[in-house]
Amino acid sequence: DGDPRGTCSGCYGAAGERYPAFRAIVEHNRDTLRHVEECGGVHALGVVYFDMLRHVADQWAADGLPGPAAFRWHSDGDVFSTAYARAIISAHFKAEALGLGVVGWIYTRTIWALPILAGGTPPAGLRVFASVDRVNVDAMAPIAARFGVPVAILARDRVEAAELWERVDSLAGGGRGFGPGAIPAPVQCPAAGGRYSSDGHGPAHVVGLDGRRR
Repeated sequence: DGDPRGTCSGCYGAAGERYPAFRAIVEHNRDTLRHVEECGGVHALGVVYFDMLRHVADQWAADGLPGPAAFRWHSDGDVFSTAYARAIISAHFKAEALGLGVVGWIYTRTIWALPILAGGTPPAGLRVFASVDRVNVDAMAPIAARFGVPVAILARDRVEAAELWERVDSLAGGGRGFGPGAIPAPVQCPAAGGRYSSDGHGPAHVVGLDGRRR
């Protein structure tokens, strides 16, 4: 948003893309997915994504980890088309039908994607989070509350995080029909604080039930 200390400043995804080799991989993945979508639409993308989930489940079992396997959609990036979102749903439904035992979670700032990812009866193995920051909070928070989607706060510091949470809570219950308490109290990710952020091993995105960092 033009602010050098803005919400997206210091983003690990954007920082990684400064390196040509990493950027080339990201762009190749994006172009490949767009090509699959153009050639085969939702069905073809769903086949690709199901293969990804099956690979995750196989690797999880090979490592001897207790199930279910966990998979994060996007290390950076976001939903870029309706076909993309619908294919994720399709892949998870197929994984559940075949008993793969894999749980995927996805963060998105794409407002129009929430009704697709979380509307109706979504797959039990898909966890959807609405990424909320000071730019999109007024638009995203009511949609997240309407579809029962938890929010992930993107803030520059703890002060702004508290301000954003107060805004989210006011939008969820402020005469919009969601009722008080529609947004529960915030929970800090264990990988972002405490011993996991100061153990000398760098940032962690997930700390599994077995204590291993992903």
